[in-house]
Amino acid sequence: MRRVYQPDNTKLCGQACVAMILKMTLKESITEFGHKHVTHAHDVIDVLRKYGFSTGNRCVRLSGDLRGTKLKDVEFWYEAFPKHCMLRIGCRGMAGSHWVLLWDGKVYDPARYAVDGEFVTSYLEIGG
Repeated sequence: MRRVYQPDNTKLCGQACVAMILKMTLKESITEFGHKHVTHAHDVIDVLRKYGFSTGNRCVRLSGDLRGTKLKDVEFWYEAFPKHCMLRIGCRGMAGSHWVLLWDGKVYDPARYAVDGEFVTSYLEIGG
């Protein structure tokens, strides 16, 4: 997996994650999404399905022992997540969320800098 980074101070994490999955550039992914704005699950689902990937119909919220899993701990807990998925990340004290990719047990974060307190809120399963 080749990591694609989102430019600093942008909301292009969804486009960057999809670029990694589809093996394309960030610019090509932005073209597929048709915008440089925040991506929602339905945006990601539409683009991935266009390229033949199967996905869930929506994100699955974490529950039980996984609820509040810190991003830094995901690789330890990777067996509890789908083999291929996009994780929706929240951060205490910050509005909004952030997409990262979990692929074959490894986390690919399109942001260049991690933030303390990041935790997984939900995931979108991706099949081939």
